[in-house]
Amino acid sequence: MIDNIEKFRGIIPAFYAFYNERGGISRERTMKAAKWMASKGINGLYLTGSSGEGMLLSVDERKKVYDSVLDAVGGELTIIAHVAANTTADSVELASYAGKCGIDGISAVPNIYYPLPENCIERNWDAMIEAAQLPFFIYNVPSATGTNVSMPLFSRMIKKEYVAGIKTTSTDASMVTSFLDASDGKAAIFYGEDAQLLAGLSMGATGGIGGTYGAMPELYVQLYKAFCDGNIKEAQKWQRRAVRAFKSGRVAWSTGVANMKAILEARGVETGGCRKPFLTVPKTEPVIEEAAKMVEEWIKKVQID
Repeated sequence: MIDNIEKFRGIIPAFYAFYNERGGISRERTMKAAKWMASKGINGLYLTGSSGEGMLLSVDERKKVYDSVLDAVGGELTIIAHVAANTTADSVELASYAGKCGIDGISAVPNIYYPLPENCIERNWDAMIEAAQLPFFIYNVPSATGTNVSMPLFSRMIKKEYVAGIKTTSTDASMVTSFLDASDGKAAIFYGEDAQLLAGLSMGATGGIGGTYGAMPELYVQLYKAFCDGNIKEAQKWQRRAVRAFKSGRVAWSTGVANMKAILEARGVETGGCRKPFLTVPKTEPVIEEAAKMVEEWIKKVQID
């Protein structure tokens, strides 16, 4: 485990993929979006994960995202790159690149599609860690991978050099306590269930990484600030607002990522839509416009107050 995890805490949006008119990664839009999010008071960015459509991007495209974000906000924000790919070779290539280009930490889900035993998962992660030699964060998202990281596996990993903690996306907030206990309270624990961020923080999470943060970062920044100030009633208000916004802006025929990118578009940040097989949600959808309007009104009131 690394000694200094202070930089790995707070509100870290799961950064989206930003495309040009030809469907490739747009350096310009990526940089603009990173700067826009940075201006909202966030602590870092999590690149090419689930919300970043990472598994739909090529290795070179993911490298382009890393470079573009670093050029925009490197040194200003903590940057974590999700480097897991379909093969260990691609994952290692991404991890190695992250270790050389200035990324602050890396992260990876367990192997996907094939239900592999834990010794395969562990060796796969070990290869990435060796290649990057950066702080490493397990990404536990059983709804997407089919694997729920066990406590024995976490306990083995957290004892290793460079392993700094975990991002856990589960409705069971009590897992935060279990992960903390297994690390003697030294691990950085990011809670990834956006609708329950306050619950995760209350259980001891050091911060949150979430897919809805990027569309409405101000709401989560206010939530985290209120929690750190000990104002639980205020934190509850912002948690309720965040839930209301992303539930109100939900278009049934597409994914959560597409809905959030549409809200971001409605707030004035160009995204280039989503990559197929995702369906792009237009920013003109009535529920999208209403969600964006709610967010803007809440933020404006804070600024006036």
